[in-house]
Amino acid sequence: MFNIFHREKTKIKAVSDQDLIPYLKSLNIYEDVLMGRVSCKFCGRKINIDNLQALLPHGQKICFICSNIKCLTHLHHD
Repeated sequence: MFNIFHREKTKIKAVSDQDLIPYLKSLNIYEDVLMGRVSCKFCGRKINIDNLQALLPHGQKICFICSNIKCLTHLHHD
């Protein structure tokens, strides 16, 4: 029988504020964030250290999400 209520478990990884920069450096994306070379997946706003809210793996790419409440709501409904 097919269970329509079965959802795949996902792992959520969190990074503390003090570990954010080392984490971004370990992913080789710190310079891109620092220089404003990346933008929010949903609204296109330039991402910086202050407005970076989430990172999403997308294949071999990393998508960035800003702190705009509309983008965060969109993130949780995708």
